[in-house]
Amino acid sequence: ASIEASMADADAVFCPDTYKQWKQLPDNSPDKPLWADSMTEELEALLDNKTWLIVAMSSLPPNANIITCKWIYKVKPNADGFNIA
Repeated sequence: ASIEASMADADAVFCPDTYKQWKQLPDNSPDKPLWADSMTEELEALLDNKTWLIVAMSSLPPNANIITCKWIYKVKPNADGFNIA
C-alpha cells in the first residue's frame, strides 16, 4: 500500500508495512509520532522485562546466535471496540 493512498482517510491511522515505510512518513504526519511513541514503549517494555538485550555486533563472537526483531504496525481494538495504536 502506498503511503499517500493509505493516508487518504483522515479518520484512519496509517499502518506502515515496514520500519523504512514509517521513516518515510512526512514529519508533519499525525501518525508518525504515534508510532514513534508506541515503538519506544515497546522497546522499554522489552528491556525492562529483560526479554532481550541490545548489544553491539562487534562485541559478539563470530558464532553467536543473533535474534533479530521486526516491527509489526497494527491498530488493535481495545475492550470497548475502539481502535488504539
